[in-house]
Amino acid sequence: GIAATVSPIEYVTLEACLAQCPPVATLFLLDQVQHPRNLGMIIRSASGAGAVGVVLASRGGALLDDDVVRASAGAIFRVPVVQCGNLSNAIVTLKDAGFWVYGLDAGGTDNLFQMRWPERCAFVLGNETEGIRPGLRKCCDALVRIPLANEMDSLNVAVAAGVALFHVAAQHAG
Repeated sequence: GIAATVSPIEYVTLEACLAQCPPVATLFLLDQVQHPRNLGMIIRSASGAGAVGVVLASRGGALLDDDVVRASAGAIFRVPVVQCGNLSNAIVTLKDAGFWVYGLDAGGTDNLFQMRWPERCAFVLGNETEGIRPGLRKCCDALVRIPLANEMDSLNVAVAAGVALFHVAAQHAG
């Protein structure tokens, strides 16, 4: 008896994703997001905001399974999903392709809503409890935060992703 789990999602390479990128593009890199529903909701927001892709590390995050597909409400089939072995190397590749890379972090120094976004930007989001790993934080061009009221320290990663995606999309559209 051999059993195997096969993902219903076909991954694309980062190079293939970049080859299809328009001049104005937003991409998301997820650093060990653990919860399948968060992953699915991030992918749904990315698709709805017109992101050109979502990059996942091959280890340490949620698997693309039926829970992710359901949480994305099928949007996972509309946005390219890249799986890579090393997110730091992916960031170097993105920078070489003209992307500015921003870490979305509660302790960031720059206010998300006061930024002027470049035509090509990528966001790194960390996992639900630890945030972005220190090595990836160093790879980012800047760390940005979403200002919060009522002494809140952070938002759910999927909510934060949606806020950032649609803010950048609105600025790019206007």
